[in-house]
Amino acid sequence: MLAKRRGHVALISVHADPATLATNGIASVQSAYVKKLGEGLAKVGWQVDMFTRYTDPEQLAEVDHLDGCRTIRLMAGEAAPLSADETYQALPDFVKAFIQYQSKSGILYPLIHTNSWLSGWVGLELKQRQLIKLIHTHHALGSDRYHDATTVPMLASAQINTEKACQEAADQVIALHPEGESSYHGAIASDGAATVDELDVIYRSLLHQLHCEFFAVQSVS
Repeated sequence: MLAKRRGHVALISVHADPATLATNGIASVQSAYVKKLGEGLAKVGWQVDMFTRYTDPEQLAEVDHLDGCRTIRLMAGEAAPLSADETYQALPDFVKAFIQYQSKSGILYPLIHTNSWLSGWVGLELKQRQLIKLIHTHHALGSDRYHDATTVPMLASAQINTEKACQEAADQVIALHPEGESSYHGAIASDGAATVDELDVIYRSLLHQLHCEFFAVQSVS
């Protein structure tokens, strides 16, 4: 029996494509994690659209994984594998493409869940422009990596600043490792096994809050 749909969620993973797992390094780990998470959330009733960027012009615009879960690719930067610096420069294009997709499809995403700091940057921009609830997952913290460094690269500074901004602005922060939990007070630590159940509760709570805020604004106006 199919679960009743609870609402739309945009699961954003800019640099790690959930529909392309045959990559190397951190991106492949995050790709697998996001895909598993999206499918799990769909099974409990959420309509999950996982947004990433084209890395090949021949890639499909959309890939269906199972009922209620799909990957959607947006054009942001060159349709090719990009370095972290190049991906960072393409983030404004990703935000623009995401908003255009919403307008074209007629789908609004009250819940935006970003994975890793590059996606977090996108989420912060969207939160400034739209009435949403932002959930952010830290995968690897720049503040941990460069804790003892005497000099910090420019991109690393952008990462650290974005992670701090996510902590301040996101409605919920999730850390996938103990270091993230200790570095960010109030974060939920998770080994991934219980993430779907945790997020199901969090999503429902935030969606209820958003509805209350919306109707409060409507009553005032």
